[in-house]
Amino acid sequence: MLGKDIDDFGPGLADFLSGEADLQKIWNTIDRNGDGYIDSREFDRLLYMCLAIWVASNSGDDVVIPKEKDLQVQIGNLRSVLMEQMDTSGDGKIDRTEFEKIGEYILMQFTKMEEGNIEHNGLNLSSIAQELCFEVKAISLLEDETHVGTTRYIAGQIVDYKADDFVMWGAFIRLHGTVLKSFDLWKKIAQLGVLLIIGYAIAKWAADATQFDIDGLRSFMEGLDALLAFFAGLYLDQILNRWWTMRSEGISGVVNAVTDLSLALAGLLHDNKPEQVQLKNIILRYGLLTHALIYAEAQEKFQNKPQHDRLVWEDFENKGLLDYKETAVLKKIRRKPEAVWGWILSYLQAAMQEGILPDDRLEHFTEICRAGRRASGLTMLHIRCQLPLPYVHLICIVVNLYQTILAFTSGMIICAAEETDLPQEIILQVARFFLYCIIYQGILETAEKMTNPLGEDDIDFPQLFIQWSLQKECKALFDLGVQMPWEKNHQKKVAAAEDLTEEVPVE
Repeated sequence: MLGKDIDDFGPGLADFLSGEADLQKIWNTIDRNGDGYIDSREFDRLLYMCLAIWVASNSGDDVVIPKEKDLQVQIGNLRSVLMEQMDTSGDGKIDRTEFEKIGEYILMQFTKMEEGNIEHNGLNLSSIAQELCFEVKAISLLEDETHVGTTRYIAGQIVDYKADDFVMWGAFIRLHGTVLKSFDLWKKIAQLGVLLIIGYAIAKWAADATQFDIDGLRSFMEGLDALLAFFAGLYLDQILNRWWTMRSEGISGVVNAVTDLSLALAGLLHDNKPEQVQLKNIILRYGLLTHALIYAEAQEKFQNKPQHDRLVWEDFENKGLLDYKETAVLKKIRRKPEAVWGWILSYLQAAMQEGILPDDRLEHFTEICRAGRRASGLTMLHIRCQLPLPYVHLICIVVNLYQTILAFTSGMIICAAEETDLPQEIILQVARFFLYCIIYQGILETAEKMTNPLGEDDIDFPQLFIQWSLQKECKALFDLGVQMPWEKNHQKKVAAAEDLTEEVPVE
């Protein structure tokens, strides 16, 4: 279960942690040269085994346990801290007596990890283990990126396109992502075509088409055109304003709040100490979490069904956005995206109490968190509060009645024009039928998709791309926050930052 990178003393350590073996069993396996001491290399191996066992026992079956070489920086830093505490003789080695303290320390740390009582004040085994288990996974867009012409898709959602492709005749050629690719639209046009044929047949065989007042029928339809254009235009304008508010003030407001916090942390934490790196990671993780929860709520993924919801929570945990203790708390909360901002502010306040952050920045952080909560709440308000049902129903009734009347009267006019030898009128009615029916049906379908732009339709907000961009931007802020070229010791800090950020990635 623990993998190829874990040797034969791993089971001994596991037995010790479960109470099935004493400390001597570990000593016998870790002191391989039998000199009665544990040197730094053997100590590193022990610390790595502790981390590996914790990751293996608190992650899924398909978890990839980091190799020892990938954790050299964390293990080296932790060893330095522990050596000062455990090596009472000061000889740089751990003898059997001193090893008793290490055993007590390991048991204490594993107890804290099992209870979820993780220490965050300083460098310790439990905090490093938690970061390994619950680090936000870096997103790669390579497998999810596709192109159709000049339109770019990420995970099936449109990210960008070149508008000049549609200005000329390309509008008739590049149809991906447009309403003209809708199967439902053409199905509706086919049904309306049947009505047109019925109108033609009635005029042909059940009435005298030569007696029809073509000008009168045309004037009647032109009046309906003007009325419908007013209602449809007003409806589409309201939908667009609602969509743009969710985009510019809702999702963008959340993204801006997370990046503002990252900017503030980058400006305050320059030393890249382990506790500083951990603070940045936690804040970014919670920021990404509130963004993801907004989409989950908008897509109604939480249905208060234990079996269904469990899969949703497991997905969050697999992505490194939540740990199991946080999941247990969030399950009971009603307004989850907004509530996470309380966690963010509380964590920042705790960091101030521990001296990681200056204690005079609470007001500043509070204002940023308020903005993030407002943006989250605004987005969810628009999702939960739809346009009035009677109004939407009225618009849909008007459009459908207009299409029905247009199809039927177009068939009658075409028949009358055929009987009176007016080929121009026939062409005009056919063109009018297709043009108006496609336009108004397209408006209804586009408006329906834009009602909830946090779904999984191709024109909805590209969640994966936004999260990827947010991680990249925050990572850049954190990286540059420890690389200040105007300082004399810049080169040393750059080298230290590269080592630490490689081992504890922010994204």
